[in-house]
Amino acid sequence: MKFDQFVNAKFKREPSKPQEYLESFTVAHAAAGIAGEAGEVLDEIKKCIYTDKPMNVWKVVQELGDLEFYMSALRQELGITRGECLAACEYKLNLRHPDGTTGKHYKEELQ
Repeated sequence: MKFDQFVNAKFKREPSKPQEYLESFTVAHAAAGIAGEAGEVLDEIKKCIYTDKPMNVWKVVQELGDLEFYMSALRQELGITRGECLAACEYKLNLRHPDGTTGKHYKEELQ
């Protein structure tokens, strides 16, 4: 079974009117899942930084998989493709950083 079909089987409701998106259990469920799983990724990295223990990469892989699941559910519910999200991200980053700078640029400004 393809991943999109798997996610669709878990989240079956399709709103018939635009305002129903805001009332949709799936939208709220997926958005809360994204926030929670992102927190779990951050927690694993935090443990590594503050306890000097090696990172559990398998745990990070599992949590990133959970993030993919919830992001796919939200995209499906809102009728958005992954490609659209990536294109929007690229557009936004090009506007913010036309010279291609990243976080490194900000660190240099602080020094």
